[in-house]
Amino acid sequence: MKPLRPNDWHLRYPGRLLGIHSVLAVQNGLVLLADVAPSLEIPLLQDVFRLLRLTGTQIICTTPEKLTTLSHQSLLWSLGVAIPSWTRRVLSSPPLAELLNNSVAKRQLWQQIAYYVEYHPTDC
Repeated sequence: MKPLRPNDWHLRYPGRLLGIHSVLAVQNGLVLLADVAPSLEIPLLQDVFRLLRLTGTQIICTTPEKLTTLSHQSLLWSLGVAIPSWTRRVLSSPPLAELLNNSVAKRQLWQQIAYYVEYHPTDC
């Protein structure tokens, strides 16, 4: 099996996520927490946004220093930075550069999304 390059990645079994998207309609949006704000055009990020049924206006990119000014109701996706103790709706992954080249980390991210939907459906 050849190694995946960042632009080659795609969700291998999208059928396994059927039904998740309707539960994951995040009303308060998604906060991407990273040391450097990523481009929202990266295919992996676009896949997550589509799964969560989010548009550009529902996605906020911020740094840890600015996070305290945001709504505590938003789903937080930490891209390799420390997660604040006051958050409860969290996805966590390595920094984006590492995530793009790490199939295990991508699989863990999808598992977190599926787990979150199954055990916290009313929070979405």
